[in-house]
Amino acid sequence: MVSTTEARAGGRRGLLALVLVLPVWSLQAAEFYRYYGDDGRVNISQALPSAYATRGYEVIDETGRVIRKVAAQKTPEQLARDAEVAARHAEELAAAAQRRDYDNLLLLRYSSVEDIEIARDRFLHESEARLTILETSLRDLKRQVEAQQEQAAEFERKNQQVPPKLEKVIADLLVEVAAVQDRIEATRQEKERAAESFRRDRARFEELKVESIAR
Repeated sequence: MVSTTEARAGGRRGLLALVLVLPVWSLQAAEFYRYYGDDGRVNISQALPSAYATRGYEVIDETGRVIRKVAAQKTPEQLARDAEVAARHAEELAAAAQRRDYDNLLLLRYSSVEDIEIARDRFLHESEARLTILETSLRDLKRQVEAQQEQAAEFERKNQQVPPKLEKVIADLLVEVAAVQDRIEATRQEKERAAESFRRDRARFEELKVESIAR
């Protein structure tokens, strides 16, 4: 393998020899291809062999000045890596934009830590009130179920068939019980998420205030 200096020196000598044997009319706006051969040596020719078209080359004029460079064609592996890097970069840009939007919204929504605490306490109080209502409703529904089931049991103790209407009432009540239980669980989860969100908002708000003071 020859050094870059030797390769370019050899390339210039080859180009000079090629120019000397060309007719004068052919030197007008002449373009040559400079590329590395399989042996690592620089080759210069007026026609680029197709076998080297994808390996990268330079187009030069008769003085050796580079007119343009053509990069080597990338392998599927290189293209896959480039796509992965581009996707990761796009994700980073999107995340940075999302953080900026979050920070701007935080500063617009609150003017102090106390504002965040007031909003938090109000939301949590409202959540507790909703839970109290739902839990009261659940207890009432369960009492109704127990009363209707007791009626059904009375029929069974008498070896009588439970009326279809009573069975439907019990089934409907059980559906309502399940629905209220789901709402209670959803409200509790929402309350927990909100508490964590307010905690995060407060911490970030304090960071932004410190940064603004530092600037």
